[in-house]
Amino acid sequence: MLDAVSSNAVGCPLSSSALASLRAALSSSRTLLYETASYVLADALAFDPQAIDLLVDLSNSQKATERFNAILCLSEKTPQATSLDVITKSLGDRSSKVRIKAADWVLRLGLTPALPALKKALSTEQHSEARRTMEFSLALVRDGYLISPWSDKQVWFTLALSPGCTVSSAVDAALIEQSGAAAVAAQLRASHRGA
Repeated sequence: MLDAVSSNAVGCPLSSSALASLRAALSSSRTLLYETASYVLADALAFDPQAIDLLVDLSNSQKATERFNAILCLSEKTPQATSLDVITKSLGDRSSKVRIKAADWVLRLGLTPALPALKKALSTEQHSEARRTMEFSLALVRDGYLISPWSDKQVWFTLALSPGCTVSSAVDAALIEQSGAAAVAAQLRASHRGA
C-alpha cells in the first residue's frame, strides 16, 4: 500500500501491485486497513482511470464488505458521474448496511443528482435504520434542513451547513409557524457562519 501512497503523492497512476494491495485492503473487514485504503483510493480516483476501474469492480462485487468499502472511497474528488453510478446502484443493494452507507454518502457528498434514486429507494425500503437514514439524507440534501418532533413547544431542527456538515438545535415551534422553516434555516445558517 505504500506504493499507492507514493504514487498519489506525485499524481502518478497506480502500479498493478499498488492496485492489488488496495484491492486486498478494501476486501478486508479490518477497520484500520479498509479505511486507510479508502483514503488512498479516493485520492487516486481524481486522476487514475485504473483506480476508477477498481472502484467499479468493488461496487459490483458479490461481497457486501467490498461493496460497502467502495462507497467509502467516494469523495468530492471523485468524478461525479462515477459517484452517482456507485451510489445509485448501492441504494438498491441487497445488504441494508450498503444501502445505509449509500444514503449517508448522498448527504456527505451533497449529491443532489442522486435524489431521484434516493426517493425511489425510500419508497420501497423496509429496513428501519436504512429508511431513517434515507429520510434524513433526502431532507437535508433536498431542503437543507430536517424538522423532527422534540417536545410540546419545540422541534429539533437539523441544518445542513455544507455537504457532510450538519448542526442541530431545539427551536420553538411557534417561531417556525410565524417565520417559516426556510427563514429559520437562514437565521441558523447565518448564526453558524458568524460563530
